[in-house]
Amino acid sequence: MIYFIVLLCCFFVGSARADAPMETTDRRVAEIEYRINGQPVTSTTEELNILRNQTAVQVDDAFSRYAIQQSVKALYATQRYAQIQVYTQESDDGIALIYELTPFA
Repeated sequence: MIYFIVLLCCFFVGSARADAPMETTDRRVAEIEYRINGQPVTSTTEELNILRNQTAVQVDDAFSRYAIQQSVKALYATQRYAQIQVYTQESDDGIALIYELTPFA
């Protein structure tokens, strides 16, 4: 019984930390790319506008893991994607974010 309570307490402590804002860095987001099933979403599609509206972080924002986490939550809330992965690439201009989205089959 004690192990269950300790495990339950650890779960709630971890959950509280997951929602807390994380520190931002002085690095800026230089680029954001969205890919659905490995294919880049082009600027001529309505899908790109929908994705940008659901994303909490924008180009030129300070890099923030918390903002990326909120973006992923918002994208999952659309119930359009079964899997979302975010990758980063650093360059002299800043950090590029790549959202890999897999829609439901």
